[in-house]
Amino acid sequence: VIAAVGNDPLGSFLIRTLKENGVDTSHVVRKNARTTITFVANEPETGERTFLFYRAPWAKTADSMLSPEDIDPDYIASTRYLHLSGFACSQGSARQAIFKAVEVAKRKGVKVTFDPTVRVDVWDSPDEMKRVYDYLLRRADIALFSKDEVREVFALEDPFKAARKLLGYGVEIAAVKFGAEGALVATKIRDYVKVSA
Repeated sequence: VIAAVGNDPLGSFLIRTLKENGVDTSHVVRKNARTTITFVANEPETGERTFLFYRAPWAKTADSMLSPEDIDPDYIASTRYLHLSGFACSQGSARQAIFKAVEVAKRKGVKVTFDPTVRVDVWDSPDEMKRVYDYLLRRADIALFSKDEVREVFALEDPFKAARKLLGYGVEIAAVKFGAEGALVATKIRDYVKVSA
């Protein structure tokens, strides 16, 4: 994992937990800031989740302070896949770090997977979010969107149209996730496949 956590007890807890679960934390950096916190509230009637973030733009927190200097090209080149979360790209320094990681991956033949993790309220504007996602999708090999995310980003309800839209960016594999109902997976060389959960 490549990430930034705070120089605080929560950051120490996260690193320790990752290590205990066999995750390489050698590229998790400590920043002189608080570790980002997310609160998740479940709506009892609908089961829908609401996310409340303690991070930029409301507070300066460690994850948004990841910088291009924190990216080790040799570390990225040593793997087969670089997986990106769009959430992390909402702030300038971390965004530039991720862009650098993507460019290294593309030069070194590392596949790039992209999950947008759409949370509009952590962005300065929806238009900025869409511009960044456009940039990343044009460099991704695999794109994984939920049905709600394709609605938010592309204003599409039809998962087949959404998959075609994603393939239009040049990705090799496009997936639209339906939660408990499974997912729709499409490639340029094979018909659509509905995968049940």
